[in-house]
Amino acid sequence: MTKTLSMDIRERFRRYIEDGWTARAAGRAMKISPASAVRFRQAILQGKGLDAKPRGGHLGGGKLSGLSRGRWTGWLLKPTSAPSLRPH
Repeated sequence: MTKTLSMDIRERFRRYIEDGWTARAAGRAMKISPASAVRFRQAILQGKGLDAKPRGGHLGGGKLSGLSRGRWTGWLLKPTSAPSLRPH
């Protein structure tokens, strides 16, 4: 995953689009991928902001999240009746 583009670069890109550049040409000049350039241009034309979207996933929602809350601690700490492997 790449770094988020700075607001300075996003604003410069906006100026290129407002000056009549195509999305791909402005992206090439700013070293932005063509797909991102097209998405940025669409956001500009729709009047949306160019602020970076949140990154990262949901915290604490994995399939093992119950372990940290003590949900399974009884099961994990329950003694087993397995025979000892030590010689007598």
